[in-house]
Amino acid sequence: MIAYHLIYIFFGLGVLAGGVNVVAQKNPVNSAISLLFTFMCVAALYILHGSPFLAMIQIIVYAGAILILVVFTIMLLALREPGRGLGKFWTMPQKLAALIVGAALAVELAIVAVQGLGDLAAPAGASLAEIASPATLGKALFSKYLLPFEVASVLLLVAIVGAVVLTRRPHGTAAAIDAPHADETIAPPAGDEQGGQA
Repeated sequence: MIAYHLIYIFFGLGVLAGGVNVVAQKNPVNSAISLLFTFMCVAALYILHGSPFLAMIQIIVYAGAILILVVFTIMLLALREPGRGLGKFWTMPQKLAALIVGAALAVELAIVAVQGLGDLAAPAGASLAEIASPATLGKALFSKYLLPFEVASVLLLVAIVGAVVLTRRPHGTAAAIDAPHADETIAPPAGDEQGGQA
């Protein structure tokens, strides 16, 4: 039992350290790697709780699809190096507004979490594996939580459209960006030039 608690504390601290490192890194690629580490630690916590199904969903959906989407966004926005991308367009009022909105969302999340603790109380004798079974999750997802599920789908669609809009280039600049030296003429070798004159 002591080993179980030590392993649980280890992966719990891994989740916290990975989450802090995601926002602390200046290089977005390193942030994506830290995010992968966080997802894997969360999956390990699900396994320790006796729910391998949630662990596999965590790995397949988040460590797989979501993280690949994040990496593609980093590639499309040219954020592979620190200081590149859209950071220079942030003004002080925008940073202040983002801080206020982030704090409001954090308070709202804390309130919802505290109020929802009563609804998450497990029945007597029920394990997490029984509560988080595919049948139970599917029934709750498409009945009680159907509206949040559809709203999340719309938000993902808006995020994809936003990524496409942010990565659009003005007409006529794509070739110059992809091939910056295309307009340079290649000088023929000296021997060929002399042969042509002869």
